[in-house]
Amino acid sequence: MLELFPNYFLGNFIPHGHCYLWKPSLVGLHIISDSLIALAYYSIPIMLVYFVAKRRDMPFYGIFLLFGTFIVACGTTHILEIWTLWYPNYWLSGSVKALTAGVSVYTALTLAPLIPQALALPSPAQLETTNQTLEKEIIERKRVEEALRQAHDELEKRVAERTAQLQAANARLQQEMMEHKQADEALRQNEAQFRAVFEWTAVGIVFGGLDGRIMESNLALQEILGYGCEEIRGMNFTQLTHPEDVTTDLELFQEMRAGKRDSYRQEKRYIRKEGVVIWGHVTVSLIRDQSGKPQFVVAMIDDITEQRQAEEALRESEAQYRRIVETATEGIWVLDAEGNTNFANQQMAQMLGYTAEEMIGQSLFAFMDEEGKTLALENMERRRQGIKEQHDFKFCCKDGSHLWAIVSTNPIFDRAGNYAGVLGMITDITERKQAESALRDSETQLRQQTNQLEQAFYKLQQTQSQLVQSEKMSSLGQMVAGLAHEINNPVNFIHGNLIYANQYVKNLLDLLHLYQLNCPDPVPQIQETVEAIELDFLMEDLPKMLSSMSVGTERIRSIVLSLRNFSRLDEAEMKPVNIHEGLDSTLLILQHRLKAGVNNSEIQVIKEYGELPLVDCYAGQLNQVFMNLLSNAIDALENVTSPRIITIRTSLGFGDGKQEFSTLHHPSPNLDPQFVIIRIADTGIGMSDDVRRRLFDPFFTTKPVGKGTGLGLSISYQIVIEKHGGQLKCISSPGKGAEFVLEIPIYQHSKLPVLLSEV
Repeated sequence: MLELFPNYFLGNFIPHGHCYLWKPSLVGLHIISDSLIALAYYSIPIMLVYFVAKRRDMPFYGIFLLFGTFIVACGTTHILEIWTLWYPNYWLSGSVKALTAGVSVYTALTLAPLIPQALALPSPAQLETTNQTLEKEIIERKRVEEALRQAHDELEKRVAERTAQLQAANARLQQEMMEHKQADEALRQNEAQFRAVFEWTAVGIVFGGLDGRIMESNLALQEILGYGCEEIRGMNFTQLTHPEDVTTDLELFQEMRAGKRDSYRQEKRYIRKEGVVIWGHVTVSLIRDQSGKPQFVVAMIDDITEQRQAEEALRESEAQYRRIVETATEGIWVLDAEGNTNFANQQMAQMLGYTAEEMIGQSLFAFMDEEGKTLALENMERRRQGIKEQHDFKFCCKDGSHLWAIVSTNPIFDRAGNYAGVLGMITDITERKQAESALRDSETQLRQQTNQLEQAFYKLQQTQSQLVQSEKMSSLGQMVAGLAHEINNPVNFIHGNLIYANQYVKNLLDLLHLYQLNCPDPVPQIQETVEAIELDFLMEDLPKMLSSMSVGTERIRSIVLSLRNFSRLDEAEMKPVNIHEGLDSTLLILQHRLKAGVNNSEIQVIKEYGELPLVDCYAGQLNQVFMNLLSNAIDALENVTSPRIITIRTSLGFGDGKQEFSTLHHPSPNLDPQFVIIRIADTGIGMSDDVRRRLFDPFFTTKPVGKGTGLGLSISYQIVIEKHGGQLKCISSPGKGAEFVLEIPIYQHSKLPVLLSEV
């Protein structure tokens, strides 16, 4: 278990920097970006924790801490991105990412049940509903007060009637005092009851003369005005009335005294003893005697200061809301349950080119096109379900133009919970939409120009790299051809003369042998020379030496021939070529790289050649492809101990390329071959899918700096695809080697293939 622990953190991986080819600019860009992101991620939780610490009363403060933990984990993943550039601790990096995923999922699960609580907070629509409820309560109170006033009027009438009865009874008692003692006693009782009612009723009552002076007042009136009984007696009602209400009050009083009216009611302001202004509702009645002559006036006064203050506050609130609505920079639109306009402020009307009066009563659908009507029907159905929304919408103006707006909608329900309409807040974003459209057009044009420049630059890079590589290969071919020509003549001279030299040496040796047979006892001087030159060994070794020289010159001739075949300077045009000769020539040139080294065994080359026809191609360019693919295969086996094998297979392809047939033993006469397939496979370490996808990109290489330009496979791809109309692909996976598959059409211009056996 402990042995696995280090592997968990290290693993058999390469540092991430290898993916960036250790380019300083690219590595620096990732380091700076990840460092800044991590710094921002670590600073945000500090501010969140500070905010939560200072605002303990904040609801849902726990979610802030979860967000802080999540952001810290995200910052740590970016720190590990920098770490893994040099240290391949990918398991540790993955564990931190898993921890980050767990925290993020837990945060999301914790946030989900908090959304309804956040939505339950009071909204402007709910406050408006409360205001409407208060307004209805005020109306109800007014109704109650009106009923109370009617009751007061009824009481006034009854008091007047009772007073008249008392006056009549008093007159009768004065005339028949002695005879009607019992009636007199009843009268005193009635007067006592009237006095009790007069003194203790909650409504202020005052008796005044026809000149407007106060004769009698009850306790309620004294409390309303703040005067004592004796202080208020004899005062004129104009002294207690607010100066602004005196004129109206005098006019009504004069009309009543002149007989034009028997009573009047009004709401007016009074001034209390301490100077405070109060509001009162007063009912004044003229009392006459039996003959109809005016005697005095009775006034009943009710303090309505609080009611007036509430009404004033309501009016101010309504005025304030109206000012807000009318001066708002956003359009405000109220629709009923059927979608007809109940209210629209001036800003809303101006947006659509109407007046507010023209919009009242019109349907919502009158201001949109057919597409908008379909969307509006769906939106209205969601409003009936109580769903609030905000979305972009296009309206039709009066002049035929279009208005783009952000529409925020809130459904309205009555007390019974029935859908009553919708309140919409409209924000004009027409200019923004036009700017966005212009920006999109500009971005599209810029993107097209950028794509054209990128394609032109890519083609320029390809052309440049191909020209450079072609120039290199041309120079190499010229050099190889020159060397082959210069070596060929002296080698042919040596090889040709070796035949005669071998015959001459054989004749001389035969002659020497005859001398030895016929003169077995040479003179001492000859005997000493024979022993000095080791004549017997010379006679035995000299034929062998000449034979070895012949084999060497033959080897040199074959190498020169391979060099000439590889360079193909005299074959710049497309012509039928033997593919196997090109492969063998390339292998011969690379023979020194196939031999065993100090630390590596010899690379074994397995040839599984099928019987192929001559192929129309550019021989020099195709040899260049073979050279690049075989060189890469040898490079892939550089760090492999065993097995070190390169396998080359050739076969024919038929039809649409789905069928492959090996002609190694028996070619089929019934099939019409379309192309040849060359497979070059190695037993190297293979490659990942990411490397394989980028394998043919210009300048892409996985080799160390100085060992590869990244152009070989790119140029090979162009030669196969563009020059020959074939296919080049790579099949590989990590640890399983790599196989390059070439598919070259046998003929390019409707030529029939010719088998090598027929040539």
